[in-house]
Amino acid sequence: MNKLWRTLVRITSIDEENKCFYVVIPGWSVKEKAKINFSEISFPIHIGKRMHVMVNIGAKRIEDLCFESWESE
Repeated sequence: MNKLWRTLVRITSIDEENKCFYVVIPGWSVKEKAKINFSEISFPIHIGKRMHVMVNIGAKRIEDLCFESWESE
């Protein structure tokens, strides 16, 4: 795994049925959206919310991204 960097992410959609949401990571790609399970966070979210998280932005594939230490406003 590559080094984790503090990175801005933005929530683009929320899937209540599957208990997940999707984020864009501008420092990695503005075209792809990463899926995050609700169980990974402990604060309220909404579409458009921006927050910081530690991400291995050196990853080559979206499946290889790792998210840690979520920061909510």
